Amino acid sequence: MDIDTPEFAALVPKRIEEIKRHGHIVFESAHVTKDGRVIPIELNGQLIEFNNKQAILSIARDITFRKQAEAALKASEEKYRALVQHSLQGIVIFQDMRIAYVNKAFTEITGYSSEELLAFSPDQIKTLVFPEDQNTVWGRMQDRLRGIPTPQRYEFRGLTKDGTLRWFEMFATVIEYRKRPAIQGALIDITDRKQAEKVLRESEERLSVFMNSAPDAFALFDKDLNLIDINNVGLNLLPPRLPKETMLGKNIAEFWPSIKLNEKYDEYYEVIKSGKSYSFDTVVPHPAYGKLQLSIKIFKVGNGLGFIATDITDRKRFEENLRKLATTDALTGVLNRGFGLLIFSKQLKVAKRNNTKLSICYVDVNGLKTINDTYGHAEGDETLRLVSTFLQEASREVDILCRLGGDEFLLVLPQCPIENARLVYQRIDDKVFQFNEQHLKPYKLSLSHGFAEYDPVAEKSVDQLIAAADQQMYEDKQRYFRSLK
Repeated sequence: MDIDTPEFAALVPKRIEEIKRHGHIVFESAHVTKDGRVIPIELNGQLIEFNNKQAILSIARDITFRKQAEAALKASEEKYRALVQHSLQGIVIFQDMRIAYVNKAFTEITGYSSEELLAFSPDQIKTLVFPEDQNTVWGRMQDRLRGIPTPQRYEFRGLTKDGTLRWFEMFATVIEYRKRPAIQGALIDITDRKQAEKVLRESEERLSVFMNSAPDAFALFDKDLNLIDINNVGLNLLPPRLPKETMLGKNIAEFWPSIKLNEKYDEYYEVIKSGKSYSFDTVVPHPAYGKLQLSIKIFKVGNGLGFIATDITDRKRFEENLRKLATTDALTGVLNRGFGLLIFSKQLKVAKRNNTKLSICYVDVNGLKTINDTYGHAEGDETLRLVSTFLQEASREVDILCRLGGDEFLLVLPQCPIENARLVYQRIDDKVFQFNEQHLKPYKLSLSHGFAEYDPVAEKSVDQLIAAADQQMYEDKQRYFRSLK
């Protein structure tokens, strides 16, 4: 039985001649086993002398497993090559500062054909990278080949065949290519991403400039009400007064723990859920300015929440001053005539509706003209302020005091019959007496007064009640003048 396959049997004479000529050769062949299987073998033929004659020593080694491994490796390489060739990433292999391989995507990214790239000299290869980035890119490539740790991923600017500047991201690794060290790079064109990042960065810078130059407080929170961003004005309103970096990421309830108690916390979540904004005014403590009055608008931003807080403290103070000017006597601080009579009219309607009594006391400062003429109008003003203070301190909390003008005051006492009103006035009279006993002024304070009572049984108007009380006050004043004689 011939152990060689017909194909290799025909080559036996040639192999014998080669052994005789070279003395030793190694070659592959195929043998047929006893059971008819064909197996690959490696033959080592050597010319020797045996029994004083030339002979050939042949050593055969079964290389079936090696051949199977080589076949599997070849199939794997072909699959890998197909994947690389059709990859959307640009794949390039650098070896000895030359390009050894590029896939289709790399040629599309750079604009060069594979033939052009494979023919590039080292100097031409360098021109693929923007001049300012060349030292970084090629320096890292050399370091990686030397085994020096370098970032596997990096970004750089490159130039395409038509001179267009593009941004690339490279993932580089050391490989063995054709049994020699090489650098394999996976290239991604990130120009669009870089441009988007630039636009976003410029937008954020503009927003930051706007936020920090605006007089209002701005703040952004995520869907869980954790702080994302805040401008300097808003930062100054936060109770802890901590640096911005410390505050970012904290929940709004950490700034204002009471927020969960006044139902605002749930209302903020409702804004995120519904997208419906709302506004409200509130008062917050401030370490430097005491209490600040803020007008706050809450609105949905993306999946989170936006806050705009406007400091309306000055506006509120102005409004309060206007209200006081409209309702308050500038000299004494009590209600002025117009607003006092308006409140009196409303209280009279309440008394009529509730079928209750109401009293008024008409008060006049005796001798104010003499005080003005003798000690000056400033002293006269001080007298009026003293009288208004005594009237307020002695009256009840529900009572209403207004200055009718000049030296005249009106005290309105709701739900108070006239006998109880006389008791209130007795306290006023006591205060005046105690003041005079201290001799703090070079003159004595003196008041004249008159009462009038509203009784549901015999209804009277505001004017009628004031006229009645004024008449009594006039009679009391006449008694005062007679006592001076």
